Amino acid sequence: LMFKDRFSSPVSGIQIADYRMQGQDEVITCTADGVIRGYCRAATEEAKETIDQKQANFKVEALKAKKMALQLEAMGFERNLKDAKSKTREAGLVPEDTAINMSLEANQSSGKVDIVFTVSSNTLIKLAIVQSKTLIPNGGIMVKKYSKPRSEIRIPLDCHNFNAKSSVVVTCVVGFMSSFQDHVF
Repeated sequence: LMFKDRFSSPVSGIQIADYRMQGQDEVITCTADGVIRGYCRAATEEAKETIDQKQANFKVEALKAKKMALQLEAMGFERNLKDAKSKTREAGLVPEDTAINMSLEANQSSGKVDIVFTVSSNTLIKLAIVQSKTLIPNGGIMVKKYSKPRSEIRIPLDCHNFNAKSSVVVTCVVGFMSSFQDHVF
């Protein structure tokens, strides 16, 4: 990209012609509002070098930004690795042995079957999403979130919707009460 320009309305046409009538072809653009602009090539070596320098600077800045992002990510990995090796945890680091257990229990009072999710460590379940086109009506997605996270979440399913062929996709977000970093199962 050598030159970037913005118009207030959509471009309706692009053509190459002698816009300034100097005997040199230029790129001519016309917008839906009738604005016409012509763009000529860089005529001198100095102008070409300036354009090349701008392109090089743009690439360098993009690489610097990418380098900074990668350094921040590496620092986060190093901090997590150090915490894992020293057996200390920050408030947001979910233990490696954390697992979600799922079971089905009959709910006699409501006449439904509950999917029960429990977490194995001292973390809490903040959110559970269950997807099933055959078991859940109205789009097949059910989201369960309590105002205060818990170690157990129950999601009721209507027994009349059970089918011989049913698939269920479950996503749970697990973390500590004050954690800034959660884990998705």
